[in-house]
Parts: sequence; C-alpha cells; structure tokens
Amino acid sequence: MKKVVIFGTGDIAQVVHYYLTHDSDYEVVAFTANKDFIKAKEVFGLPVIPFEQVENHYPPDKYRMFI
Repeated sequence: MKKVVIFGTGDIAQVVHYYLTHDSDYEVVAFTANKDFIKAKEVFGLPVIPFEQVENHYPPDKYRMFI
C-alpha cells in the first residue's frame, strides 16, 4: 500500500481522505498545511504537519503527496 500525505485540512481534503481510505491502494498517514493555517493538531486521528516541515517527517522518496 502506498503512503500519502494530504495537503490541506478543509472540506475537500476530508473528502479526499474518505476516497483514498475507502477506494484506493493508498494509506493516508498525515495531513499538511502552511503553519499559519493549521487549526488543529489532528484530523481523523492523523497528525497535521506544518508544510514547512513535512519533508523532515515524510521524505518524498517514501511518501506521496495529494495536493
């Protein structure tokens, strides 16, 4: 299963999470957003990582990003 980080935490990101979780070969591992726009530390029990730090936590050679 491919691991993916979703950019954003709003309504569209939550719909993307639903479809990736229920109808794909992807495992959503986190959400990311620009640090000034983060309102919660978690969404659906998954961490929200500042975009400015996302590569440190989820390196691009091991994780995909849905934008």
